[in-house]
Amino acid sequence: MNTYIFLVRRARINKKSQYVGLIPKLFSNLYNNNTLLVKNIFNRETLKHRDYYDIFTDILLDESNLLNRSKYISESDKLKIIRINRELFLLEKWNRKKFINFIEHLYRGHSDMEYGLYFGILKADNYLDFLSKIKKSNIKNIDQRIIYYSEINNFLNKIDIYQEKFKNNLLYFNKSWKYGIKEYENGSMNYISTNRYHFLSHINSFNNEILMNSELICNIPLSVENFKFIFGKF
Repeated sequence: MNTYIFLVRRARINKKSQYVGLIPKLFSNLYNNNTLLVKNIFNRETLKHRDYYDIFTDILLDESNLLNRSKYISESDKLKIIRINRELFLLEKWNRKKFINFIEHLYRGHSDMEYGLYFGILKADNYLDFLSKIKKSNIKNIDQRIIYYSEINNFLNKIDIYQEKFKNNLLYFNKSWKYGIKEYENGSMNYISTNRYHFLSHINSFNNEILMNSELICNIPLSVENFKFIFGKF
């Protein structure tokens, strides 16, 4: 039995393309709010005289965002995470439409969530067994989800490379969905490279029914190149 992690992004909503990269959300202004639109929180005229990179940098440095308010990330680590965000941003090709979709993504966080990428976990015999649990969708559907996935050890290998440069742990597990709030008495556990065996044993002690309601939180943005992907839903 193998363990797989996955992250779901809304690639298209009612034919409208969405941001599908792995830079975490930063604000909650647009969360569950049908009356507030991107144009209400972001002046598009700004795009005529300011660089996309500079605008994103200002958003990252805002002291009220989810990253800078995090209770688990040290100040020195926050600066390193900001740098990774900026580096990944520069690797993408941006145009006006894509950047506005990105801004919308950044402002659709949950007000109580901790900063990071939220992964689900599922045990399966192999990749084919894992993929068999996903209901594949037609690429032309007006609503579309993209699922990024990886075998967990491959994922942890990537985290270990980053972890060497950070003070705080970059990854942790919550037994149930808590928007990133750690509850050690209820099954939360931090990951560090030296506790991989115990970390995986802890996760694998739960069945898939429990794991499908758990969360694995990564405190850094990641490149989509680190994952395989498929269009579909569980």
